[in-house]
Amino acid sequence: MADEAAIAEFELPTGEHIAVREIFIRATYGNLLAGKPYREYNERLVQRLASEPAQLWGDESPATILSPTADELKSQLPRYAITLLLDCASPINAGNAGSRLRLVYFADTLPGSLLEYLTTRLQNLDWKSHARDYQF
Repeated sequence: MADEAAIAEFELPTGEHIAVREIFIRATYGNLLAGKPYREYNERLVQRLASEPAQLWGDESPATILSPTADELKSQLPRYAITLLLDCASPINAGNAGSRLRLVYFADTLPGSLLEYLTTRLQNLDWKSHARDYQF
């Protein structure tokens, strides 16, 4: 049965049925006023993006970052930073209502089909290692 509150839904190869609850897209360097990015700036930016969920959305744990490449960190990250809130009705540990994950990744273009892009990009995501259980 489709989840009408979900933006998109897909299934991981490991069987978890994932619902996309929120998408937040921003220009990666929207706050860079002058100059060019460099490694230390990029590393701080990635750390800030990982800690944002606690500050912006009240999430208990930091976001999982799909790491940029070493070359991107040294020079310039992709154009967009995309933050997703992913939800699974199946908990990791019994007794919980479900599990969720705040995930950040970088891309130079926005996908034409979000569902196709996510199922391809996240096919190797280890849900149980990154997601956190929640209760109502």
